[in-house]
Amino acid sequence: MGNCLFGGLGDADGVVQVTTSNGGIMEFYVPITVGSITKEFPGHGIFRSHDLFWKPLSNHDDLLAGQNYYLLPLNS
Repeated sequence: MGNCLFGGLGDADGVVQVTTSNGGIMEFYVPITVGSITKEFPGHGIFRSHDLFWKPLSNHDDLLAGQNYYLLPLNS
Protein backbone atom coordinates (compact mmCIF):
# COMPACT_ATOMS: atom_id res chain seq x y z
CA MET A 1 0.00 0.00 0.00
CA GLY A 2 2.39 2.68 -1.17
CA ASN A 3 -0.54 5.08 -1.32
CA CYS A 4 -1.23 5.03 2.43
CA LEU A 5 -0.30 7.81 4.88
CA PHE A 6 -0.03 7.45 8.64
CA GLY A 7 -0.07 10.06 11.35
CA GLY A 8 -2.25 12.63 9.62
CA LEU A 9 0.50 13.94 7.38
CA GLY A 10 -1.77 14.58 4.42
CA ASP A 11 -3.62 17.68 3.36
CA ALA A 12 -7.42 17.19 3.30
CA ASP A 13 -7.36 18.13 -0.39
CA GLY A 14 -6.47 14.95 -2.22
CA VAL A 15 -6.68 12.65 0.81
CA VAL A 16 -9.32 10.11 1.87
CA GLN A 17 -9.66 8.92 5.47
CA VAL A 18 -10.69 5.33 6.16
CA THR A 19 -11.50 4.34 9.74
CA THR A 20 -10.98 0.69 10.65
CA SER A 21 -13.20 -1.40 12.90
CA ASN A 22 -10.68 -1.07 15.75
CA GLY A 23 -10.62 2.74 15.50
CA GLY A 24 -7.43 3.14 13.48
CA ILE A 25 -7.36 5.73 10.72
CA MET A 26 -5.68 5.22 7.36
CA GLU A 27 -5.25 8.05 4.88
CA PHE A 28 -4.86 7.53 1.13
CA TYR A 29 -4.05 9.85 -1.72
CA VAL A 30 -6.68 10.04 -4.46
CA PRO A 31 -7.35 8.69 -6.96
CA ILE A 32 -7.97 5.36 -5.25
CA THR A 33 -10.68 2.74 -5.67
CA VAL A 34 -12.44 0.70 -3.01
CA GLY A 35 -10.88 -2.46 -4.48
CA SER A 36 -7.36 -1.05 -4.05
CA ILE A 37 -7.95 -1.03 -0.30
CA THR A 38 -10.14 -4.09 0.20
CA LYS A 39 -7.75 -6.40 -1.67
CA GLU A 40 -5.44 -5.93 1.32
CA PHE A 41 -8.29 -6.72 3.76
CA PRO A 42 -10.15 -9.88 2.63
CA GLY A 43 -13.65 -10.18 4.07
CA HIS A 44 -13.98 -6.41 4.56
CA GLY A 45 -15.93 -3.69 2.77
CA ILE A 46 -15.77 0.09 2.55
CA PHE A 47 -18.85 2.01 3.71
CA ARG A 48 -19.69 5.70 3.47
CA SER A 49 -19.74 7.26 6.90
CA HIS A 50 -23.50 7.91 6.63
CA ASP A 51 -24.39 4.50 5.11
CA LEU A 52 -23.04 2.07 7.71
CA PHE A 53 -26.17 -0.10 7.65
CA TRP A 54 -26.40 -0.29 3.85
CA LYS A 55 -24.41 -2.21 1.28
CA PRO A 56 -20.67 -1.62 1.02
CA LEU A 57 -19.37 0.38 -1.91
CA SER A 58 -18.46 -1.50 -5.09
CA ASN A 59 -14.79 -2.41 -5.63
CA HIS A 60 -14.88 -0.20 -8.74
CA ASP A 61 -16.07 2.93 -6.90
CA ASP A 62 -13.61 5.81 -6.54
CA LEU A 63 -13.23 7.27 -3.06
CA LEU A 64 -13.59 11.04 -2.90
CA ALA A 65 -11.01 13.38 -1.38
CA GLY A 66 -12.01 14.99 1.89
CA GLN A 67 -14.52 12.23 2.68
CA ASN A 68 -14.48 9.75 5.55
CA TYR A 69 -15.18 6.07 5.04
CA TYR A 70 -15.26 2.95 7.20
CA LEU A 71 -13.47 -0.36 6.59
CA LEU A 72 -15.63 -2.99 8.28
CA PRO A 73 -15.88 -6.79 8.24
CA LEU A 74 -18.60 -8.17 5.97
CA ASN A 75 -21.22 -10.52 7.39
CA SER A 76 -21.12 -13.96 5.82
